[in-house]
Amino acid sequence: MTNSPSTHLISPDKEGGQHEVRADINLGGNRTTYTTGEKMTINKGEASGHINFMDIAIQNGIKNNIKTDILLHSHPTATLLEGGKSYTITATEPSSDDIKAFADFETNIIVGNLERNPVTLKSDGSMIDPYNKQGAVFYDNKGTKLMDLNINAVNNILSNYENGKIKK
Repeated sequence: MTNSPSTHLISPDKEGGQHEVRADINLGGNRTTYTTGEKMTINKGEASGHINFMDIAIQNGIKNNIKTDILLHSHPTATLLEGGKSYTITATEPSSDDIKAFADFETNIIVGNLERNPVTLKSDGSMIDPYNKQGAVFYDNKGTKLMDLNINAVNNILSNYENGKIKK
């Protein structure tokens, strides 16, 4: 199995965009806690990534009482190739586990690929990066898509913040 060589610009995953990463954002405490999930897998022709949404009280081995105002997680951004078939997970397709987790939060965000472009295979069996557009997709607590932003819009918004506050 190989992954595309893209730089995974929007993923907080430090391991090549092959993991889901969850961020619990507490607005009152100005705190964000990150949890990295398992590596993306392919099973019976289906690609999936997993992160535990039920462990808010215990994260990264530290017991705490985090109040999560906004739940954000990234879907894997890497395109994997196995047996000549490519697999890309998008932020525009929440899983059934995502929908269940959304029920507890008014604001839910998935960052990752916004599209699934076709992959071109090289003669050596490797692939050319499909350069999928990346961004953020916002959902309500029922899993209804509210809006999406491409990576340029996300970066523009974030560039106006410093230490959790709007720059003056």
